[in-house]
Amino acid sequence: MPLVALPLLALLAGDQAVAFSVSVPKAVFRLAELQVEFLFTDIFSLALQGGIGEPAFDRVGAKTISSMMWETGLQTRFYFTGTSSDGGTFFAPASQYMRTIDSGIGLTVQALGVGGIFGYKLAWEGGAFLDFSGGAGWGYYRADGAEGQGGVGSSVYPFLNVNFGWAI
Repeated sequence: MPLVALPLLALLAGDQAVAFSVSVPKAVFRLAELQVEFLFTDIFSLALQGGIGEPAFDRVGAKTISSMMWETGLQTRFYFTGTSSDGGTFFAPASQYMRTIDSGIGLTVQALGVGGIFGYKLAWEGGAFLDFSGGAGWGYYRADGAEGQGGVGSSVYPFLNVNFGWAI
């Protein structure tokens, strides 16, 4: 099914069809992330995330790392209290892809992760909401250096986010 059909299907579901939000914590790290949640039914929604930015990481006794990063993610949300449009508690299987390039040191890192999150959406009359979520996942990463250095690996990672947005 083409992505263009998602908003149309969500419109058929009820009064609020789409919720747009931004990630508050990621903005602190100079990464702009937009989340679009398609509200299909009272208990089911699909959230797509996309982000881009240039986060900087200070290292003690070494050069500060500043790299170009972009990410994309998908959550399939199931609300087991409340509703997708009025707020409530949800569980979501989630996946995420991230790519980071640091041209200063010639390093490219790609990561793919899958996991699960629990969250709560606090919604107000008129469409404004706060979306809190946290969980854990398993990720696979690959790093490629300029001089043939790099490596692959996997790890368990935590997930914590707060989004502020508006549903229409």
